[in-house]
Amino acid sequence: MMGAALATKEVVLLADEDIQRFDVRVRMPNGSSLERTMSVLQQVERQARALPTAEVTGIVAQAGWSRTRLWPERGKQLGMVEVFLVRTERRGRRGKEIMEDLRQRLGDIAGSVSVEVAAVTFGPPAGMPIAIRVAGQDYNKMRRLADLIKADLRYIPNTVSISDDFRPGKRELRVRVDPERAALHGLTDDQVGLFVRAVYDGVVTSRYRLAAKLVPDFVHSAINRHDEVDEG
Repeated sequence: MMGAALATKEVVLLADEDIQRFDVRVRMPNGSSLERTMSVLQQVERQARALPTAEVTGIVAQAGWSRTRLWPERGKQLGMVEVFLVRTERRGRRGKEIMEDLRQRLGDIAGSVSVEVAAVTFGPPAGMPIAIRVAGQDYNKMRRLADLIKADLRYIPNTVSISDDFRPGKRELRVRVDPERAALHGLTDDQVGLFVRAVYDGVVTSRYRLAAKLVPDFVHSAINRHDEVDEG
């Protein structure tokens, strides 16, 4: 059994002002490294720098976190490029036009899960103006239905920033130990479990603390000079 519901919300703007700043928010597959995320952000940054210089005052790329419509998220798979615009009266295009220009330049970024161009607003958090909710008991069917809905929405004129809020977790590895075969190698269930944990998460083998006599001489010298300055 499966169903979909459409919900619309009235969007109340705090002020009809032009956009002065916007983000390109990138989400990579779970497990992506910070370096991989940054390489995609560099692609976005190159396209942002291709915008007319008379319209853009600054561009900042950051990996490891991203704003969302509700609250910031952190993770190596997240990144964001901030674009700061010239004051409205000093440029020929409105902020939304510039955002759409960059959105068209970006197209499909290879390797990313989603790329969203969104204005930075300073009002209270708000969700998307239109939300379609899919409910059911069969995950695979819901996933296919959601993909079909997103594909159809792309044919509606002036529709942008189509995405879903499903965030799959990390893949789970389940290990079932054969007690008899493990015993032949002199291993118990607990030992096998500790070995698997060490491989994936690592283990703390020991801790040590440097003794005072091991502190380099130049550190002691700096401390002594600091004390002399205080006394003077």
